Amino acid sequence: TTLKQKTGVWCILEVVVAVVLWSLICIYLPSAVDCRYIEREVYDNNALLNLHPYNCANLRDENEWLVYNPTASLLLVSPEHAINNLFRRRVSDLFGYSTLFSVLTLYFAFAAYLAGSIISCGFVIPMITIGALYGHIVGK
Repeated sequence: TTLKQKTGVWCILEVVVAVVLWSLICIYLPSAVDCRYIEREVYDNNALLNLHPYNCANLRDENEWLVYNPTASLLLVSPEHAINNLFRRRVSDLFGYSTLFSVLTLYFAFAAYLAGSIISCGFVIPMITIGALYGHIVGK
């Protein structure tokens, strides 16, 4: 078979490799990023904010501070929640440049690859996410 004819085992292998690779990235990349704190009042005033704690331990007063992992808050939540986190106003310091660049690079690479693969995926949500990441970097 040629590379243009993806059939049988190659189709299954492509799906398995993509799922395993993306899962490993989503599990291990947040562990390379330091945890951050946000004031509980700011978090409560932005009711739609979905911040993921991942492996973070809250070493401050839990009544005043909430701990979260910025990379996990983009990769381990639903794409809609990640977009919502990026579009949130008055909390632009939630994500650092390293987090934004790494997630943008990985998300763009996987969206571009999966768009031409056997895996059925849409274009709208990945493009909005990529645009939100890019816009957050430029607007920061």
